Amino acid sequence: MVATYLVHRPPAGGPWGGSVDLLGDLVAKAQRGARGETGALELLERETDLRSMKLNKKTTAVLAAGILVASAGGAYAYWTTTGSGDGAATNASSNGTVDLHAAFDDGLTPGAHETVTYTADNRGSSNLFVTAITPTVTTSKAACLPAWFTIAPTTPRTTVGAGLSGVSVGTSVLYFVDSTTVNQDACQSAIVTVTLASS
Repeated sequence: MVATYLVHRPPAGGPWGGSVDLLGDLVAKAQRGARGETGALELLERETDLRSMKLNKKTTAVLAAGILVASAGGAYAYWTTTGSGDGAATNASSNGTVDLHAAFDDGLTPGAHETVTYTADNRGSSNLFVTAITPTVTTSKAACLPAWFTIAPTTPRTTVGAGLSGVSVGTSVLYFVDSTTVNQDACQSAIVTVTLASS
């Protein structure tokens, strides 16, 4: 008895075959025009589509890489140059002023006196120094003579810090001089005002 063996050789490139061998076989079959080979033609179309997709992906990757290289190059590009310039502003015309306040109790009568306290507000941006304060007395009634009141200047020599308010800058004493020759009834209920000036 003679045994007969059929040997099956897989296509080159492994059991699945390479895309080049498969394409070649399909093209050969299609060219022979064999009937019933529609499946082979469908495979041929799929293989062609896959190749087109691979080419498109490679093209996109190459373009993207080119854009990144161009962007990176632009980020480090520069021109060398030189320059110059200046700026100027005018200083304030003065250091500013302080707001002075005088406070004393009501009820002053002839022959009596009241202590007057002085405070200062500095709304500016620089410290201000109050050297001396000169008070002046006025009244709300013409017949109540300012000359009947006396108050002495003071020299506090106090620094009022920038932006501070209510800073004490000394005291003085307001006297209501009792006249021995005239009636001072005109000063009853009069408002006595002490106006301050500093230097």
